[in-house]
Amino acid sequence: MKIPILIFAGRDEEKREFLKELDPEGKYKAKMLFPMHGKTVIEWVVEEFQKSPMVEAIYILGLTKEDIDIKGNVHYVPIGLKSTLAEKFNACLDYLEQQGKFNDFVIFCSSDCPGIKVKTIESFINFVQENKELDFIISLITAETIEEVFPDSGRGLAILKDINAIQGELMMISSKAIKKYGHVIDSFMRLRKKRSLGPFLRYIARRPLAWSKLIKIARGKGTIDDAIIAFRRAFRLNAAAPIYDDPGLGLDMDLPGDYERLKDYVKKTKM
Repeated sequence: MKIPILIFAGRDEEKREFLKELDPEGKYKAKMLFPMHGKTVIEWVVEEFQKSPMVEAIYILGLTKEDIDIKGNVHYVPIGLKSTLAEKFNACLDYLEQQGKFNDFVIFCSSDCPGIKVKTIESFINFVQENKELDFIISLITAETIEEVFPDSGRGLAILKDINAIQGELMMISSKAIKKYGHVIDSFMRLRKKRSLGPFLRYIARRPLAWSKLIKIARGKGTIDDAIIAFRRAFRLNAAAPIYDDPGLGLDMDLPGDYERLKDYVKKTKM
């Protein structure tokens, strides 16, 4: 079974300082349109997915064909660049249903992680296909994997007893979860910008069923399995968090220096 892939393009209401430094004249509509070694950032991402025979097509949300005309089986789902993630999810579910390609779940990726590799993409798709009963799958990378290649990356860290992990750019979410928890998705996906697991844990803390696991985590005795169980109890959704050793999966363009780091990484690993 081939899988549709959603590529999310977006822009904050206020342009972040590092983007103003990279693009002081406002030449580019959004950061994924920045040039990188003869292509745009988003083209590096899309082309990596296109290498896989497991991918049915690419569905871009937040940009139009006029913004960037990418070759291949690429669809542009009509939705605004500044729309929320929940709005993007619902727009894509409607679009896929109209195209007769509706699934019980969607796999999505950000548009500004040009270092991601097809091997990781296919490994994630395989994991999803082997665990279709799950409602939410988030990719993780160990802090050591990231820091070895990108020292002082500044990424939000989940510090657990068995692993220090960073959120990856590949995720899966079921249509049930989208319809039930769209507002939560938006807050959860902002974790990387807050650089901390705290805001999301505080949300889960409102759910008493998750308290025992949260106490373990707060005491430094919680594991990745405890965190997943807390998520399941809080939202009544089945979840998993596979871990990968692909540094490119964990670094997007959110902080000063990210663009230069990614530019160097892409040159070393893909050229």
